[in-house]
Amino acid sequence: MRRVLRYGPAAVLILLVFVGVVLQGSLPVASINAWVAGGSPLAQRTGACAVTLADGNVLIAGGVDAGGNPLASAEIVSKFSGSFSAAASMLAARSRHACAALPDGRVLVMGGVVSGGVTNDTEIYDPSSGTWAAGPPMSGTGRAGHTASVLSDGKVVIAGGENGSAVLASVEIYDPEANSFAPAGALNEPRKDHGAAATLDGWVWIGGGHNGTEELASAEV
Repeated sequence: MRRVLRYGPAAVLILLVFVGVVLQGSLPVASINAWVAGGSPLAQRTGACAVTLADGNVLIAGGVDAGGNPLASAEIVSKFSGSFSAAASMLAARSRHACAALPDGRVLVMGGVVSGGVTNDTEIYDPSSGTWAAGPPMSGTGRAGHTASVLSDGKVVIAGGENGSAVLASVEIYDPEANSFAPAGALNEPRKDHGAAATLDGWVWIGGGHNGTEELASAEV
């Protein structure tokens, strides 16, 4: 006769605690309404961009170091261990740029501040090969401090920023199928260093930032 083992609530609780302790040693801890320390990046950087890749890891690219020097370096954060590892460097050192994950898994990096000033050039990272390639230029002036929001159809809305002489209200859209940018109207007011998020129903929320004179407490969709 086959014996069936039965466990009481206390035994089940002990088993769950044991499994949790084992997993905690190898996986990052996710807590509700709490932050825990992560791994240490390979370089000090500010003004970088970060985007989640298709495999769940995170790509961080560019920015400036503690001495104010622009960076072309990139690194990847492991979703499993939280550790950082070097990725291939961008084609150009840049900061205050924007990046977006494309439907095919590649990453589009747009604009920012380079050695010659604010640029409208772009480059694309391919995680499958670990390489960067030049992308198409944005449709208008260079941008820094802008945002990039990916819509449900894979197109990317690039909004606001500054071109080195003025804060921008202009908006453009990148079409990954055509691999090109096109103008798409304007915000209600110019803004840079703002926040933006694409909603599930296809809207793009934009709020805060700076208009060149003062910080903004306004938002628009």
